Amino acid sequence: MNNLFGFRGGDPQVEITGVVKPTSRVDTALEAFRKFQRAMSQLSVEERASVEQSVWETKKSQEKDKRLQEQKAHLSEVGTEESWWLDNRAKLDSKKLEGLLAQQELVKDQTYWLERGHAISENDEGYLSLEEGYQDALDFIQLHGELHTMPFAFKEDEGVEPEMRNGRNVWQQPYWKYPKAFQKLCSFSNPTATYAKYGIATSIPNSIFYHWKHRVNKHGLVDHKFELSKEHWLGGGT
Repeated sequence: MNNLFGFRGGDPQVEITGVVKPTSRVDTALEAFRKFQRAMSQLSVEERASVEQSVWETKKSQEKDKRLQEQKAHLSEVGTEESWWLDNRAKLDSKKLEGLLAQQELVKDQTYWLERGHAISENDEGYLSLEEGYQDALDFIQLHGELHTMPFAFKEDEGVEPEMRNGRNVWQQPYWKYPKAFQKLCSFSNPTATYAKYGIATSIPNSIFYHWKHRVNKHGLVDHKFELSKEHWLGGGT
């Protein structure tokens, strides 16, 4: 049936004395709610609890889907990783941003030693021996968590978007445009989440630490056997 404005659809129609009158959406919803209440009153306590639980779970699922869609729409608007980081930094409280940037300066001190510690003179005030520097880095990671920057790819069973399950390094892809992939990445650790969202390193990147360990390892590129070599360290090779 066409409604008063000449198009199909819209609210249910009720004819009163030959006049087509739209039924109010409020009335329709109210009647549905009353039917639901009558049906619930006929159930046992256990059955009622089961229905209420199902309704609650459905509502939470719908809310989650809505949030994901809103997040996906927002993320898809951001073109580059740098613009994504800057956009998120702009939304941070100024004191929190200052704190994160201050922490990053401490990380820079750690990574400087890993990269140049072998060239620092023993007479220098900031000198650390190989053993001291290694332990200092371990303690730093233990305190602040591990920042996962090693190249890796999502597996088929990790529940992220198909576009991100392609065997390629996640960090070289627009991970911020895919909510499930972004959430999975952030779940690795707090430093990883901070880096993925703001581009700020709050702990030693594990790619840098991994490379350094291989460089100073007496046994070379062997993951299961590690022993510090002062000769390799002082050589400063890559």
